[in-house]
Amino acid sequence: MTLLHQLKTFCVLVEEGSFTRAAEKLYLSQPSVSQHISTLEKEYDVSLFNRRGRRLSLTPEGNALYTLALDVLKRSEAIPARFREMQAMRYGRLDLGVSTYVGTSVIPPFVAAFRSIHPDVAMTLQTGNDPDIHKMLRQGEIEIAILEGNARTFNDKDLKTFVIGQDDILLVAPADHPWRGGPGITPSKLNDEHLILYEKDCSLCPFIQEYLMEQRIDQHRGTFVNSRDVARALVKAGAGLAFINRGSVKEDLQSGNLVSIPMEGLSVKKLDIVCFYRQSTGLGFAGWAFRRILEKGQK
Repeated sequence: MTLLHQLKTFCVLVEEGSFTRAAEKLYLSQPSVSQHISTLEKEYDVSLFNRRGRRLSLTPEGNALYTLALDVLKRSEAIPARFREMQAMRYGRLDLGVSTYVGTSVIPPFVAAFRSIHPDVAMTLQTGNDPDIHKMLRQGEIEIAILEGNARTFNDKDLKTFVIGQDDILLVAPADHPWRGGPGITPSKLNDEHLILYEKDCSLCPFIQEYLMEQRIDQHRGTFVNSRDVARALVKAGAGLAFINRGSVKEDLQSGNLVSIPMEGLSVKKLDIVCFYRQSTGLGFAGWAFRRILEKGQK
């Protein structure tokens, strides 16, 4: 016996004014109607009706419950229609969390595609560093997160992850660097160069650290930053060389402000663009629709 059924029985009884007529309208027995009312009165510790013979009238508490019950029943009847609207994407909300790079260079075409298909769904797009985005996802502030990094490092068992793209990692130098236009260099030559490196909260940090350790390159003399934009600006100013993903320097390479230096063993390093969400909470209708757009964009 659910509360909604009890409230519906109560409202019908008020409107019919008789246990017999209420039972007939609800296709219930009269004792069942009485049981519904008795349960409500015990639950809220109130009397709902004044009973004078066969006549029923509402107590003040009964009047209050009738007003509230009508609103509850009206809202409950709207639930199936609202879910149908959400399923048809005529209503809903999608909250995304992305890194700054993903927000500016990766996700805009996917968002545009989603908006063109589902214009009635509200969207939010929050940007932050990796720890911030993971925290937002854990706290339920976002439904889907998209970051760049190594997909193998996303080892939380509750995370459902899939790669939506990859980007090359390059060694970039100022336009007037002596290595410009050469056949490439061996990693050992980096020991004679000043490097722009990354703090631990930057997604490029694990890739660069791993590569430099493999090549036995000294990392202690570098200038450490937590932003690829800062690294790019420092390289353009002649402050050193930096490892950076192609998408972050595409325009600078095309304009000639920066040059890419071929480097042994670096071509195998790829920056994954990883989409993930929590399996324990799953995705809503809008989330699944957005995931399908992401997967379609991989092809």
